[in-house]
Amino acid sequence: MHWIMEVYDPISRVRCSGRKRLLILDGHASHINYAFLSYCKVNNIILFCLPAHSTHLLQPLDVGLFGPLQLAYRKAVEDHVLASSCGFNRY
Repeated sequence: MHWIMEVYDPISRVRCSGRKRLLILDGHASHINYAFLSYCKVNNIILFCLPAHSTHLLQPLDVGLFGPLQLAYRKAVEDHVLASSCGFNRY
């Protein structure tokens, strides 16, 4: 409760100008209780709970954001190397 009330809510409320916010949880039972759910409902925080013990399988950011970013980066590097005949390193 401390985290959602003192950290997440104040920061995300300012960034979202009072609009609804999405909070993705790992679904562990210790993270969800009546007070937490009530606080989220009153403060326009939408909860999305992943099934317990499955985050290693689902990894929404890896699948939805970082995976496509990695593919695009890899293609951009490959195109650069082929077009310029120069080496390319991560630095």
